[in-house]
Amino acid sequence: MNQKIMLALLLIALSLSGCTGRESTAKGNSLGEDNSGGTDAPLEVTTGANAVPLENETEVLAEGDLTLNIINVGWGDSILVELPSGQLMLVDVGPKEAADAVWKVLSENNATKLDYLVLTHPHADHIGAIDLLVNKGLKFDYLLESDRLCEGEDCMIVDNAIKKVTHERIDFNPGDKLKTNIPITILSPSEETYSIEDDSINNSSIVMMAQHKNIRILLTGNCARECEKALTENFSNLETDILLGAHHGNKTANNTFFLEAVKPKIVVLSSTGPSEEGLQRLQASGAEIYRTDLHGNVKIISDGDTYTVSTEK
Repeated sequence: MNQKIMLALLLIALSLSGCTGRESTAKGNSLGEDNSGGTDAPLEVTTGANAVPLENETEVLAEGDLTLNIINVGWGDSILVELPSGQLMLVDVGPKEAADAVWKVLSENNATKLDYLVLTHPHADHIGAIDLLVNKGLKFDYLLESDRLCEGEDCMIVDNAIKKVTHERIDFNPGDKLKTNIPITILSPSEETYSIEDDSINNSSIVMMAQHKNIRILLTGNCARECEKALTENFSNLETDILLGAHHGNKTANNTFFLEAVKPKIVVLSSTGPSEEGLQRLQASGAEIYRTDLHGNVKIISDGDTYTVSTEK
């Protein structure tokens, strides 16, 4: 009799333990799928922007170099990021007329098959080349894009191009981290920035902070004044070493209050020429400034403690 009771209690305990484990796995999966090991999920869910101070991230000590290729696409953005793990991320693809320039850099770096494609916001100078690149053979496993509604013929072309590639779209919230071997935190957009009516598409740009040991990189898309204000209010430490300057140096972005919070050591502008007002603010920040209109392609390599900058011109 005692043996039967003990066996029954053991079965109940095992059952409760199993249910708890399944619930925990489902809860931690940002894509709503059952990846029981969790290792293949592309995103790590956190508790949101206000709970992510972006401090003390240096416990993730990935070996190897982090490389940024800021491609000269004229007025637009396209940045190839090679992580220490060898994973590849392309942040924006530039305008249609820059497709050959982007493909050249991707090919030279064996990066035509990407882990992540990030389309920060639906403006033609950031997404316009996607159709031509896909036709050339561009592949990507995961897609991150702003939820800001994209309308017009250009957007239809982009949507059709993306459908040609087998991939998984990542849904995210501010504070979520990509599952890479260095912390890459998505800071924006949020419900707050989506509700901004002024300069709404730019203010809904995807903004990300990457950290390789002691070196931080902030990628800002076309984040304008209202987006910058939300970032400074929602994150307690935005200090960075390398700032990919917002909106090509336009006067609506890289505002003084934002630069005072970020304290960049170097700024890279992808542009045909920044506005005088925007450039003056960047110069006043004391940061070293690189511009694709003057320097051509810009490459930054960091081992996590130091970094080197080389330019095409």
